[in-house]
Amino acid sequence: MQFWSCVGISLQTMTQESAINARLMLAVMSCTVGASFQYGFHVGFVNNAVDYVQAYFEHKDGVTYLYNFSFTWACVVSAFAVGGAIGTFALPPFANKAWLGRKRALLLMALPCYVSCWLIGVAPSWEALIVGRFLVGFGSGGSFAVLTMYVSEISPKASRGALGTINQLLITIGIVASQAVFTEKLGLLAGEHMWRYSLFIPVFCNTVLVLGLPLCPDSPPFLLKSKGESAAREALLWFRKGASQESIEEEIKDLQDEARMGSGKSSSIGDICRDRTLWKPILVGTCVNLSMQLSGIDGVLYYSTGVFEKAGISEDWSQVSTTLVGLVNVLVTIPAMLFMDSVGRKTIQSIGLGGMCLSYFAITVSLVNGWYTLAVLSMVMIIVFFAFGPGCVGWFIVSELTPIHARALGTSLGLGANFFANWFVGFVFPFIHDAAGDWCYTVFLATTLVLTVFTLMCVPETKGKSIAEVSKFFASSDELAIGLLEA
Repeated sequence: MQFWSCVGISLQTMTQESAINARLMLAVMSCTVGASFQYGFHVGFVNNAVDYVQAYFEHKDGVTYLYNFSFTWACVVSAFAVGGAIGTFALPPFANKAWLGRKRALLLMALPCYVSCWLIGVAPSWEALIVGRFLVGFGSGGSFAVLTMYVSEISPKASRGALGTINQLLITIGIVASQAVFTEKLGLLAGEHMWRYSLFIPVFCNTVLVLGLPLCPDSPPFLLKSKGESAAREALLWFRKGASQESIEEEIKDLQDEARMGSGKSSSIGDICRDRTLWKPILVGTCVNLSMQLSGIDGVLYYSTGVFEKAGISEDWSQVSTTLVGLVNVLVTIPAMLFMDSVGRKTIQSIGLGGMCLSYFAITVSLVNGWYTLAVLSMVMIIVFFAFGPGCVGWFIVSELTPIHARALGTSLGLGANFFANWFVGFVFPFIHDAAGDWCYTVFLATTLVLTVFTLMCVPETKGKSIAEVSKFFASSDELAIGLLEA
């Protein structure tokens, strides 16, 4: 009864006056369907389509590997991360420019995504596939960085966490969609000739962004900074249709307080290094982003089929089981979205990382002792706790911690670190797995333990707070060390 009471309170919070309306959801869904779903689909693509892509090129005349298949496929996989890191750093500074802004920057990133889908779908050569992966990484990285700022800036405080979590929800749906279409038992697009038609899925989602976002205004904080109060008020009235004049004025005041925190221009690296109220939140936000990858989720997902096979599940049904695990990832993100604005980011992050730590202990004990059924359950719990905690919070936390004059650079650093850690874990973990065998997950047991302590000690609670209120947490050097008592 207590659980359903909490759900009811969470739903009530999400639907209160000026919190959720059709206009706001049009903007959020246009962005997340167009950018987040596409990101998730391409992340899942390399893990699920590898056999079909290899067979396709082996039967294609005149196509050779760059060196051998392992090296060529490594280039295909890593091109996405390299492009994503570059896009993450390149686009946010331009999204701060008055002539571009958040909305136009997101629309601009649709172009490399369209080109990438054509290159991957036509697939004339391995080189074209690698360039296509780089371009979709660049477009996804740039879109992601701007998307997190835009959604956070257009969302009311009372539902900012829930709307920010929609980003992760669409990523997980994109991943499970790619798993489903390439699962042979489902008979959708599995096969050396059919896999190319899967690229129509991200093309469709990209088109949702291109058609939906132009109907929405840019974010009120950006408009206040670039065009003045009148433009910001007009945009806020559009997003808060039906809201009271009092609530509009209160939000305008919060935006003005945030704008006064800066000098009117975007902060540089030097400005941030000299101001503890800027470098501390950016450092904390970057560490929270790192927690997404250093929690080891990619290592678990990459070897999930092998764990299923050890448990006695056939190869074909292991594919189906992996797809079902992806579906669990989607379903667990929904309660995280519901509770984000009632329980709070810090609590959800701590529960997620702490639960992953315990689950890593369980999966290690299970693998070492040959208890493979328990290993499967432990693996599922790792994914559940990730989806509930670090999988959601990292994407939008930087935007909640940093004022608008430092937000673009802070977002670039946070998500850039995320992409780098994604590449690093993907590159290093296979060697750890080969060297440590069944003990390989002890590495992530240690990292999740450290990250749980860090979250409790250093991450402030941003639930329902303005940027000015959050900045007070970082105002003195002592507060970061005693964050557990202050938050």
